[in-house]
Amino acid sequence: MARYKKKLPTSTVSAALAFRLSGEDEAAFWADVERHTGALDAEARSKLQAIIQAYIDGAQFEANAPGVDAARARLRAVSTTAFAFWQALLDGGDDNGAIKAGHYVEALIDQSLEKQLAKPRLD
Repeated sequence: MARYKKKLPTSTVSAALAFRLSGEDEAAFWADVERHTGALDAEARSKLQAIIQAYIDGAQFEANAPGVDAARARLRAVSTTAFAFWQALLDGGDDNGAIKAGHYVEALIDQSLEKQLAKPRLD
């Protein structure tokens, strides 16, 4: 039995595949489907094609998703570095420059998080 690495639910695809049928392939496809489902009208066929395309889109993203272990390691590294940077700012003294720098860093982090949370999810 194949063992697959856990994957993150998001990724990118540069050239998406499309579910397209034509000619004899289309007739054979619908004949096979309708052998199991019974006759389908145009609306049902369209909905089924949309479901199949959504599955193909998701599979492409899944195949390109980074491994969870690698992503967690990267997040730990970023977190450790961010904490060290934050501590350096706090240990820098009570002068206005250190305080302003700390507020600026907080604002940048907040902006980045807001952008990440605003992105639409492909679930």
